[in-house]
Parts: sequence; C-alpha cells; structure tokens
Amino acid sequence: MPNLLRKSKVKRAVGALVLEFLIVFLGVYLAYVFSDMQELRRERHIQIKYCRTLIHEFKVLDALLAAQQQQLEQGFLPVIAAIDAGQKPALHIEPIFFDFRGLTLESAFMAENFDALDESILANLAGGHSSILGIQHRVTALRAHLRTLQQSSEGSTYLYHPDGRLRETFHWYVSLPQEISDFTRRLRGALTVATEDLEQRIETLNEQWP
Repeated sequence: MPNLLRKSKVKRAVGALVLEFLIVFLGVYLAYVFSDMQELRRERHIQIKYCRTLIHEFKVLDALLAAQQQQLEQGFLPVIAAIDAGQKPALHIEPIFFDFRGLTLESAFMAENFDALDESILANLAGGHSSILGIQHRVTALRAHLRTLQQSSEGSTYLYHPDGRLRETFHWYVSLPQEISDFTRRLRGALTVATEDLEQRIETLNEQWP
C-alpha cells in the first residue's frame, strides 16, 4: 500500500512537471510567434514607406520631365522643323537643364529594398533608370555644344549650306533634342506604369498585414 501511494505521488509530480514544461514551452513559443509577427509587420511598414517615397520621387521626376519637354517644344523642336523645311532659321541656344538625383530610385537595386518590389516593378525601374541616364548624357552633350555655339563670333549663315541644308558639323542640333524628347516621352509613360504598380504593391502589402 505505501508503494502504491509513493507511485501515485511520483506520477502526480511527473505530471505536474510535464504540465509546467508544456506551459513554459507554450509561453516561449507564443512569445516567439508574436515577436516574429511584430518583425514582419515592422518590415511591411518599411516596405510601404519605401514604395510611397518612390512614388513621390516619380512625381517630382515627372514634373521635371514635363518642364523639360515644354522647353523642347517651345524652343528647339520648332527650329528643327524649320531646318528640315530648309528655312535657315536662327538657332535656339538657350540651354536646358536636367538635374535629377534619384536616390530613392537607385536604392531600389540595393538588397534590402528588393523585398518591397516584385520582379515586374524592378524590371520597369531598370528600364526607367536607363532612360534617365540616356537623357542626362544627351542633355550634357547638348549643353556643351550650345556653349561652343554661344562663344562663336560667326553669324548664323555659316551653319547652313547654300541650298539651305544644315551643315554636317551641326547635325547634333537636330539629333540631340529629338532624342531627348523621345527619351522623355518614353520615360514619362514608364513612370505612369511604375506608379500604378507601386500603388498596387502597397495595397497587396496592406492586405498581407492589416
């Protein structure tokens, strides 16, 4: 009889220890899950904030491109049309500016920001970044050519052949503004698509973690 009592006490003690262990384990597990959920939620907030910052930067870039396109359409492109018509117009030599840092856009290609964007957005951003570099390169080249033209003491007649064609030396005046205009239109279209994709991405992230 005493042995049975001792065995019963041992069983109760073991049961109590197992229950205590399970309670501790469950507490630790729940704390881990809660901590993990908090970390995921924090990462989601960071990703949404990054997407919103990128959208704002795109709006700034689009406004800059719109102003640049207006300069081209009011200054260079009408002159180019007159050149093509053989009218020997005086050249528009007011320079255009394109000063866009794009720090948020460049950071999209850093490892810590990849999770915030899906593959289609990254592909679109890569194409947009290439267009930005194309515009910057051509604007820099155009400004350098215009600076040389402004410093010249010769009149506008030396720009043309007697038959009205622009001399080959100055073909950059036709090609560079047209290329800048083409890049600008394509980039503005890409910005519209990228902004829509980012807004959809924000909605998806919000649905994942309300």
